[in-house]
Amino acid sequence: MQKLIYIIVIVIMLSLGGKIASGEPISVQADQLEASVYYDFVSQSGDILRIRVQYEAATPTAEIHEVQFAPLEPKPDGEYVYNHLTSDSQKIIFTFVVKNYRLLWAQVETDYKPQSNVGEEQKVLSLKSRGGYVMLFTFSFNNGQYTGANIKPKINPFS
Repeated sequence: MQKLIYIIVIVIMLSLGGKIASGEPISVQADQLEASVYYDFVSQSGDILRIRVQYEAATPTAEIHEVQFAPLEPKPDGEYVYNHLTSDSQKIIFTFVVKNYRLLWAQVETDYKPQSNVGEEQKVLSLKSRGGYVMLFTFSFNNGQYTGANIKPKINPFS
């Protein structure tokens, strides 16, 4: 019962904070006190990308457990590319492969070119969601080759 009250209080606090009223879909799930937050981003072509950030718990100090992204609407079989322009005119590119309306594969990359082909480098880019929340993308490169990205909200929504 205490867990349920805790989750209800969080939902009320988020509602009063304007996060739900702003049109930004926010969901708090009570599965083992894990919390998921959904952010929607509009691509240059008008398609909507949804990023789901799952936290260990709905607390200000909770660590991110998992980040997932996919097209908001179900898609028929094929490959889809969503381009998003950052505030500093760099592109963040999401690629999806769908089969039988199920996401088989997803990738995020950027058109940023590393400054050097020697050593490690990181580039942080950001996107603003439809609700006005900023998502940070830290792209990693090694010897000029893209090695991966870390995605996280700029602000923990439970703080």
